[in-house]
Amino acid sequence: MIISLLRIKSRISQSHKFTTMKLFSIFHDGNEISLHNSIWGVESIRYNGRKMSSEFSFWGAFHQFMVYENEKEVDYEVRVGFNCYGVSANIWRNGELIMKGLNSYVHKSRYRKHQSDFV
Repeated sequence: MIISLLRIKSRISQSHKFTTMKLFSIFHDGNEISLHNSIWGVESIRYNGRKMSSEFSFWGAFHQFMVYENEKEVDYEVRVGFNCYGVSANIWRNGELIMKGLNSYVHKSRYRKHQSDFV
């Protein structure tokens, strides 16, 4: 009985690995930033495979995280949303836009406000 329960638990934990889907990833200065989404509506941001932020989202969310690159503190901010092609995002590194996938946005950052020409 105990062995069969352990097998069931093992199968559930193994199937849990396949409940997320990578939507996209970008590479910047040799580092990968990727967006993953689960079937339960939880989106997560990963930096070089390590989960940095996770939010429940139906229409997109805002993520912030900090990492060390070359012994310097670097802040990333990611705004996830939809455009005419599907799920997309804007990504900022220390307040500088490094990927623009959403046309209209207002970025609330501790660095400065970014506003597109389309707002």
